Amino acid sequence: MGDLIQRIIETFNSIIMVAATVVMAWATVVMARLTRRIAKSNHLTNVIAIRENMPVLNFRLGQEEPLGWIVENVGKGTAINVLLTHETPTGEVWEPLRDYNTLQPGMSYRITWIQQPYKFIAQYTDIYRRRYTSICEKNTNGVQDGWLHEDWPQRKKVPYWRMVVAGEIGSNNRRESPIGFVPSDVEGTTREGGTESSHHSSLSFTQPEEVPDDTTTDEK
Repeated sequence: MGDLIQRIIETFNSIIMVAATVVMAWATVVMARLTRRIAKSNHLTNVIAIRENMPVLNFRLGQEEPLGWIVENVGKGTAINVLLTHETPTGEVWEPLRDYNTLQPGMSYRITWIQQPYKFIAQYTDIYRRRYTSICEKNTNGVQDGWLHEDWPQRKKVPYWRMVVAGEIGSNNRRESPIGFVPSDVEGTTREGGTESSHHSSLSFTQPEEVPDDTTTDEK
């Protein structure tokens, strides 16, 4: 009788152990799935936050006089290290590239160095160094992650301040010196192109400096 009771107790304990093992395994699976869902939800939240605050460069043909193309930041984030160029139907990328420096949300620049573009390509980063490429081909805009041309940072560029001095671009149709540049920085250019202003925040001149032909290529 005693042996029978002992076997019953041992069997009962074994059943409890098996049941506990099954419950623990099930709980582990549930926790793993929940963890993956949380991670996926966090990733999706991060992606949405990035997309909602990313810079987006858009190209359009301005209707105001004089007629010309405009590059503007229609996104909510600041675009920095903005490099812009034109690509021909044969795939040739014009050099030197245009270094537009920074485009804050809602900020735009008028493009005067080409009137009838085939394809504009702009490569830029946000403040967290995430890379983007904007392409406007046949009046159709698109944005993609990453850079289309990795060698651009090493190519020869026309700096922002020289484009302002030469009259190529202007913010709000005003020819202003970028922050950090004073007349002495562009003394030679302004003397050749016109008159130098006594105010350090702006330059005025009668005839802008002649801009080199962009269709020529430089040695990399």
